Amino acid sequence: MATTNQSEVVIDEARAKSKMQRESSRDSLSSLEGRMKKMEFVMADVQGKTEDASKGMEELRLDLEELQEGMQGALNNTVDELTKWDEMLEALVSAMRSEIGELKAELVQVRRTRVDEGGMGQLSARLDVPRPKEFKGTRVAKDVDNFI
Repeated sequence: MATTNQSEVVIDEARAKSKMQRESSRDSLSSLEGRMKKMEFVMADVQGKTEDASKGMEELRLDLEELQEGMQGALNNTVDELTKWDEMLEALVSAMRSEIGELKAELVQVRRTRVDEGGMGQLSARLDVPRPKEFKGTRVAKDVDNFI
């Protein structure tokens, strides 16, 4: 009977080992499943964040395009306004040049007239200014002092 007991013990030990291996396999499998679930959760979170970042980037791209269009419109308006100012200034400069030309011609004519009339344009007669009448009478020193 000792051999039967020994064989039962060996069989029991083998069964225990097999059971332990199955339990450790189950533990490994459940541990692996737990890790896979965690990994799937993390991947879903990362994918959600990536989608949010992609949406944010697309919104930024659209905002940038809108800003560029607005800036281009403002730049075009400014260029148009500056072109109008440039045209006005060119017309003004042209008018001033023609007026300067007319004034130069008039100055030449005035110079010729002065030379033709008598030389360097000196005044020929003095102006006749009436002189005050001579004082006749007496003065009181006190009135002069009060005057000053």
